[in-house]
Order: sequence, then structure tokens, then C-alpha cells
Amino acid sequence: MIAVLSWRVWQALAQPDRDDPLVRRLSQADRPIARQGPTWHAPRMLLALLVFLCLGSLFYAPQLLMFFFTLPVVLLTLLVLSPLLLPAIVPLLGVLLTSEILAGIGRERHWHTWPLLCSLPGGALQANWSCAIGIAQRGAWLLPLRFMARLMLWLGMTLWLLLALLSLWLAITGQQALGDEQARLLLLLALGLAVYYAQLAQTLALAVVCGLWASAFNWQRRDVAFAGLCLYLALSVLPLLLGLWMTSQGWWLVAVGLVLMLREAAAWLLWRHLRWRLGG
Repeated sequence: MIAVLSWRVWQALAQPDRDDPLVRRLSQADRPIARQGPTWHAPRMLLALLVFLCLGSLFYAPQLLMFFFTLPVVLLTLLVLSPLLLPAIVPLLGVLLTSEILAGIGRERHWHTWPLLCSLPGGALQANWSCAIGIAQRGAWLLPLRFMARLMLWLGMTLWLLLALLSLWLAITGQQALGDEQARLLLLLALGLAVYYAQLAQTLALAVVCGLWASAFNWQRRDVAFAGLCLYLALSVLPLLLGLWMTSQGWWLVAVGLVLMLREAAAWLLWRHLRWRLGG
């Protein structure tokens, strides 16, 4: 279900070409430098005041004590459910990735190094691609995203296999015959995994392509940033709104397929225009 462009972007982000000099250059740029200086420590009086205020709050409002017990449980629950929440979180990461690509290429243009990078043997299109992959590698969120996505995929595949084996065993032992319910459950689980993975791959592909497409125009930096972010938001939100409307009409399966096809087609068209503009 994940089309070629989204899959290629996902694989490039997961396994970047470390031999590419542009990927190495951009992935190491703007790394924070450890400061060699004295660390700041909170005064003891301030800590004592905070402890006193906490104890006083518990004395006058004992129900606040439940908050200290429920907070770790809530945080642990969110940590466990974080792989399931990735499809809802990754659009925000897409905004961040688009803005980072726009800012990174904008800095290269401002430093007058961009024409030099585009004159490398790979050409302008390869330079844009390598810069986008290198800029993405700087994000501290990329490695946890890949880990949680892979974890969710393996857990889902394991669950699907266990359910399939359980249904087969029940059928062999004569306890329950294979029927439409088992097949529908397995099909829905497989479809859910495919949509889950497609959402991650397509969102990052849209972020990369929108950032590169807007950066290809020789506009003012603020105009490039505005166009790239607006384009990404439009291509991310409008298909989802159409899918929600179709779901409300009862066509949820058609809505899922249409949303995925529209987003993939939009990314592909932008990429084709980028190739034409850069001569790739």
C-alpha cells in the first residue's frame, strides 16, 4: 500500500547513505556544542521553599495526594501507548521536518554555497535529495520514531500470526470452524498495520517533498517558508477532511484508500515537477 516515493523516503531516512558527503555535511551541521562552564544549581532556600509549599498544599488539600500517585501511572500509560499515537504525532513532526529543510537550504543559499553543492556530479536534484536526508538526520526525534514504528510493526505482525494460528488450531481441533468473522478480523488487522505504516511514510514524504519543492524557487526566505509550510499543511489536512466526510457517509474503506492515494499522488506530482525544474 505504501507507494514507491513514500517507501523510498522512509528507507532513506531509516538507512541514510553515510558515504554521501552532502548527507554527512548536513547531518553534522548545527550540532550543539557542550559548554565548558560552571553549571547552575538551585539555591537551597528555594528548594526548601518549594518543599514547604508542597507540604502545605497537601495539608490544606489532602486530595492533591492522589495526583502524585496518578501522575506516574498516566505517564507510564502514555509511554506504553506512544507507538499507537504515532500516526497522530507524526504530522507535527512533518511540520518540523519541512521547516528544517526550508531553513537548512535557505542558509546554504544565504552563504552562497548552494550553487556549488548543486554543481556536484550528482546534479541539483541529487543535491536537494541528499540535503533533505542529511537535515532530517539532525532531528533528535527520528531515531525514536523509527524504533517505535518498527516495534509496532513487529508487535502487530506477531499478533496477526498468533490470531491466525489460533483460528487454524480451533478449526483443526473442531472447536470452531473457520468463518467470515475470523477472516474479517485478520483482514482488518492487516489493513490497520498497512495504514499505520503508510501514514508514517507518507507524512514524512510529504514533508520532504514540500520542503524541497518550495526551496527550489528563488524567492525571499520568508516567502519560501510560508509556501512550503502552507503546501504541507494543505496536502496533509485536505485529504483527511475528505476522508472524514466519506467515513460519515459510511464509506470508510473507500475513504482510507482514497486518502492514501491522494496524498501519494500529490507527493509524486510535486516530485515530478521538482525533477523537471531541476533537470533531474
